[in-house]
Amino acid sequence: PQVAHSIGSLTKLNLSSQEFEILGIDPDRLQAIKQRFTEGGTIEEAAELVDERMVNAYSLAGAPDEVLPALIQLAKELRQYGVDELVLIRLGPDYAEALDLLGEKILPRLRALS
Repeated sequence: PQVAHSIGSLTKLNLSSQEFEILGIDPDRLQAIKQRFTEGGTIEEAAELVDERMVNAYSLAGAPDEVLPALIQLAKELRQYGVDELVLIRLGPDYAEALDLLGEKILPRLRALS
């Protein structure tokens, strides 16, 4: 649902079909999600159109061991462009558990990159 809610904003970037494909996003599927909202569909109905490629293009989702390699790679790549801060949002259904996992498993590894 979070991806369905947020990914529609990508249409405002006027990316080409090729650029969407590079991101792993089917532009026709993206338009279908946007259309579902335009027609008054619910977030749940729009989320039915979200595929795994969209989730992976838009977010990192999974257990710490699943997302840590990609998050470390992202942090390294962003650092090359002068980005030294990441903001994590929508930390799953159990916010307290997510904060514990971040503190115990994710942040120590990211801090070690400094």
